Amino acid sequence: MDQRLLAQLTGMANKHAQALNALPVRERMEYMRSLVGSADCAWAVFPDGEGSGVPHVILVKGKRVGRRMEKSGRLKGKVTAVPCIDRFMAEALNDAYGDGSTTLPGTARPSPEVAALLRANTTEMRRLVDEANRNGDLVRDGKVTVEDLFLRADVVHAVWSDPSSPGGVGKMLAKGEGRLMLISQGTKGVPTRAVALRFLDRMQAEQAWLSYGDGRGAMSQAS
Repeated sequence: MDQRLLAQLTGMANKHAQALNALPVRERMEYMRSLVGSADCAWAVFPDGEGSGVPHVILVKGKRVGRRMEKSGRLKGKVTAVPCIDRFMAEALNDAYGDGSTTLPGTARPSPEVAALLRANTTEMRRLVDEANRNGDLVRDGKVTVEDLFLRADVVHAVWSDPSSPGGVGKMLAKGEGRLMLISQGTKGVPTRAVALRFLDRMQAEQAWLSYGDGRGAMSQAS
């Protein structure tokens, strides 16, 4: 990507980062959604995860406009740049609010690994993040829905980028508490299909828990 264009997108993302930091946590997701929703072309900007100081960008909305920008090195139409902690969060942003636009050549490293995966220091966490990325890509590409994944699985682990958590990764059990309890109490093995899925943040993960996971049953009992 043209360095001047990259600098413009980075500057735009930095301004939005200041605005986001001034907002209560629960209002940040809506702010990011409005940024993407009101733009003709939206980019996610994140550090490379290796300390080089060079930002990376991926296109999350407006593929046609984005390609024109890539070729001309200039801003085109109504453009926004959303700050993200790492590529994991950028991909999750695309999952949540993007239109399926793909990464443009030369705008980010070709490796599918994300900073959160590299920071995760346990084998189990690396496995969860790796699987969460694969399933997140399937949802992003329209090959499966979040609801489908919940319906097909006995256990669903929700994963999101969180610099305050160990390894930079937050996670919660979105479905399968009863199944795991049964396994822990029994003397025989219980066939279990478990999946992991990435989310933008804990709020989005809790919404999936409420809509498709164990929270759905809890709400039904409460009512």
